[in-house]
Parts: sequence; C-alpha cells; structure tokens
Amino acid sequence: VRGGVSISKDIEKLDAAEVATLDIRNKGLRNIPNNINRLTRLETLNAGANNISEIPPELGSMKSLKEINLMNNKLKELPGELTNLNRLERLNVSVNKLETLPRGFGSFNKLTYLDLSSNCLEEISPQIGFLTTLKEFYCSFNKIRTLPPEIGKCESLQKVMVSHNKIDHLPEELGHLKNLLELDLRWNSVYMLPPELGKLELLQRIDLSANDEIHKAIDAEASRGMKSLIAYIGTDEYASLYRDEKNSGAIERRREENRQKEEE
Repeated sequence: VRGGVSISKDIEKLDAAEVATLDIRNKGLRNIPNNINRLTRLETLNAGANNISEIPPELGSMKSLKEINLMNNKLKELPGELTNLNRLERLNVSVNKLETLPRGFGSFNKLTYLDLSSNCLEEISPQIGFLTTLKEFYCSFNKIRTLPPEIGKCESLQKVMVSHNKIDHLPEELGHLKNLLELDLRWNSVYMLPPELGKLELLQRIDLSANDEIHKAIDAEASRGMKSLIAYIGTDEYASLYRDEKNSGAIERRREENRQKEEE
C-alpha cells in the first residue's frame, strides 16, 4: 500500500474478505481513509510512524480488529467509536499528543496490552478499572501525578510501567494486583510506597531510581537490593511507619511542597 493521497484507492483494490493485516507504517500518511472499514476481516492495523492527526470514527465499526498500532503520530484525541472494538487485545498509541482518553475507554473487555507512553496525559481515567484482562500497562513520559484507586481492579496486571511522570502518590489498592511482577516508578516524586505492595507474592521488581523525594528508610533498603526492598515494605515495621507518616499529614505535606516547587 502506497502513502499519500493514493491510499484510499489502494484500499478499494484490496480483497476485503482476505485482508487480515494492514501494514501502513512510515508512509507519510496524514490520515486513515474512511473506507478502511470495508476491510471487514481486518485483525491487525499497523499505522505507526506517520503524520496522522485524526482517526476516522469508521474504525470503530471494524469488529474483527485485535491489534492497533498508532504509535509515533500526531494524535490529540481518539474517537469515542474506538471503544466499540470489543475484540481488541493490543493498543499502542504511544508517542502522540493525547491529553485525554475517550469516554467508555474501559469497555475493551479483551485488552491485554495498552501503551500510552510519551503523550500529554495529566491523569489516568478511573475507567481503567474496567480493563480486567489488562496484563501490561505502559504510561511513561506523561504528566500524571497519581494512579487511580480503580487500577486495583485490574487483577490481571503483570507490568505497570509509569516512569518519567510526576507521581507523588500511589493508591493502597495497588496491593490488589496479585499477579503484578514489575512496577517501574523511575524519575517520579514518590515519597512512600503503600505497604500493601509488600504482600504481593509474585512481585519481582520495583524500580525507584531517580525519586529524589523517597523516604530515607525505603532508600536504605533499596540500596541493599530488590529483594530487601520488597521484603521490607511487607513488614509490620514499615506498615507502622507508613501509618504514622500518613496520619501525621507528612505524606500530604510532601505532595503540597512538591507542587509549590513546580509552580515557582
């Protein structure tokens, strides 16, 4: 399939009943034509590395789609119709300009992989809690300050990768992620970890590199190694420390101080 203005005509020439994969990466495209929905059996759409600024709502009628790659484009929003794709398993919209996600985003009831990295997101919608089949969540290089408590409902999650944000608070509900293997929190403003994380038996890695605000007790254990850190946050000693810091208002004060620094 060629790029530029000819792609619509190229799609018309394809055998709609036979095409399961459409690879239009790096073609200089500015849009995806509306007639893409004639490919009724399309399962994989790879339109990464283009100049696409808008997705046609017709894409939401392509119920056979299982994988969409729109990384490295110029998208500022996603059409609400996209949430109609109830067979979608993998969605990559990293390296765009997204500021929000469409309403009904939690309706992807088969989604296992979601990459929102390198966008302009300031928050993660509570709708993420409906993505109960999600196994890998990537949201690095955004502007988010916290994860919603609803993320604790995503009990299939194995990877939560949220480095290079402004995270200064983590919900205790993270402790419900019984299948969690890896939590990447590099380059944030984390002060304390919820002790519930220490109860996760499968957890292998918490990366806290470049969190300058981290509590000295956590920092000390992290310097001893990953196993030491994870074991420590599961102890009664740490739970007591966390409770004292929370009840005294120290955690909230840290958050306020960080935000004041940013505004200066």
